Amino acid sequence: MRKLFIMVALMLYMHATAQINRIEYYFNSDPGHGQATPVTITPAVDITNQAFTLNTTSLPDGINYLYVRSCNADGVWSQTASQLFYKLSTTTAPAATNLTALEYYFNTDPGHGQATPVTITPGVDIANQAFTPNTTALPDGINYLYVRSRNANGVWSQTASQLFYKLSTLTAPAPTNLTGIEYYFNTDPGHGQATPVTITPGVDIAGQVFTPNTTSLPDGINYLYVRSRNANGVWSQTASQLFYKLSIFTASAATNLTAIEYYFNTDPGHGQATAVTITPGVDIAGQTFTPNTTALPEGINYLYVRSRNSDGVWSQTASQLFYKLSAASHPAVTTINRMEYFIGADPGYGQAIPVVFNPADSLVGFTFAANVAGLDVGNHLLQIRSRNAAGQWSLNAIDTITIATPRPAQAIVVNSILTNATSIPGIPYLEGSSQAQRLDVAAICAGTKIAMAFDPSGSFDSANIFTVQLSDEVGSFASPVIIGQTTGTTGQAVLNGLPRHITPGDNYKIRVVSSNPVVTGDANLDAITINDINLGPDTTLFHACPGETTNLLTLYNTTGLTASWTAPNPSVVMPGIYTLIANNAINCPDTAVATVKLETATWVGIVSSDWHNPTNWNINKVPSAKTHVIIPGVTANPCIISTANAQAASIQVLNGATLQAVNNRVAEINGKCSVLPPG
Repeated sequence: MRKLFIMVALMLYMHATAQINRIEYYFNSDPGHGQATPVTITPAVDITNQAFTLNTTSLPDGINYLYVRSCNADGVWSQTASQLFYKLSTTTAPAATNLTALEYYFNTDPGHGQATPVTITPGVDIANQAFTPNTTALPDGINYLYVRSRNANGVWSQTASQLFYKLSTLTAPAPTNLTGIEYYFNTDPGHGQATPVTITPGVDIAGQVFTPNTTSLPDGINYLYVRSRNANGVWSQTASQLFYKLSIFTASAATNLTAIEYYFNTDPGHGQATAVTITPGVDIAGQTFTPNTTALPEGINYLYVRSRNSDGVWSQTASQLFYKLSAASHPAVTTINRMEYFIGADPGYGQAIPVVFNPADSLVGFTFAANVAGLDVGNHLLQIRSRNAAGQWSLNAIDTITIATPRPAQAIVVNSILTNATSIPGIPYLEGSSQAQRLDVAAICAGTKIAMAFDPSGSFDSANIFTVQLSDEVGSFASPVIIGQTTGTTGQAVLNGLPRHITPGDNYKIRVVSSNPVVTGDANLDAITINDINLGPDTTLFHACPGETTNLLTLYNTTGLTASWTAPNPSVVMPGIYTLIANNAINCPDTAVATVKLETATWVGIVSSDWHNPTNWNINKVPSAKTHVIIPGVTANPCIISTANAQAASIQVLNGATLQAVNNRVAEINGKCSVLPPG
């Protein structure tokens, strides 16, 4: 069975909510709506790039027409799309054979094999074969050149022909002055008999102007003819110009325009249309009004407007075609949440190179960087499209890119950046709420997220890893910071987290580096300003005795910051965990934690008897001057102070416990507590 596979792109608008539920096709003659061959489809409001296979078995060889149409759920049929095609029955193509002969002749065919041969190297393809035909014996004037070839099987090609003009070599005469110009209207009186024009003779009199006398001409359409003559008496060709003569009349005094009226579709008669309120005047340019379209049907309509002056004379009627779309059938405006572009072949909706942007912003004047690496010298088509929150794609905007000097094929370009992003709108695997800003709005804060899209050109391995790198504050990538990685071979939009506590600066850059093959991408064009606030490390404080308080306000420098502690009164706090929250002028945040506690250490003695061995204490460190020590009654080893003096806020030796000081060592008690921690 001979079949034709065809991709049909149906871009149909019927009703905003009516699904397309039938597609059918026929050849040459229309069997009637619903009677043609159906195509299996999944009903949808928008069906694009629907592919199906046509059965052309019964069609005759030669020219045929294919017709396709669709019907929606309301029973409304689309217009019928048509396509001319040529059916050629399947045959086995002969094996390619060498072209072995080429011959040419002029004007009259001497017969196959009898024309002038051209020396060639036999081959299947001898495109761009050059030769110089001998025109010596040809007469001057119009001639025809004919060329044909023959293959190794003795089969001749069709004969190609070319019209040309032979002009024998002559010595060009020396330029001569133009000495006369004359003109006439409508009828040629003969060379030298028309109206002369006064000129200064010269080889070139370009820019010569004169005023022809039209007094005797009738009103209406006329022709002006002009020619010149040189010093040898040779006349030029005659140039002509069509014009309209309108006799001069005395214009009447300007009168005020006193009325404007409009109507739709059908003229009710002068003075019977809908009046527009105006202030009479000679010139009412810029007059605006809102025509009432309430009673008009949805669809194509015509608006007509005319004016009348104070003499009662009506102007011509101006018209404007427009389409009325009722509010009920007009879909609600939805936010644009995805944008993509491609150069050359269309990869399909949602498969092109993504661009990140903030849906809340106006996209007027939005710019991004396109990757043109690997493109040939010449013109290329850049196509851009967007999709709204309802999943509807726009038409493709098309622009021409001219490549004068090609770039190497392998390149990675950061085409767009979205700062302070919590997601990437329009990217399915990263879509969600967004608090993004356009890159040119403000500086961003260290520690926040940044979305970016990149476009690689060339071929990458399936296991390739794209690594997103951040420069230092002066734009250097000598020691880049990795802020994200993703596996793939094509352009992507990714979400990356900036590191905390980096040096503030206004010349940060981002680039992408691939692993297989290794390609170092171009940095983004616009520098990024990153701000930061660093309060310093967290703090732990110890109280010597129960009931003591600490002033948190002295722990960190918050000059120039908006800062607050989680404590109700940070100047007097008891043991606990407290957080300082601070923001700078552009709302970059940082936090610091202060832990205030009463430290208690219990002797376990599991390694030895040495007080100064930290593993002998349950806190895994040697007690300090603010540590309250408890020596229990039963331990693996007794507690002995031998290598240095011991420090403690207090020491509680429980029943059955032993604490010894040898080698003249002592325990220094630094606390003066009326109440001790429970032991």
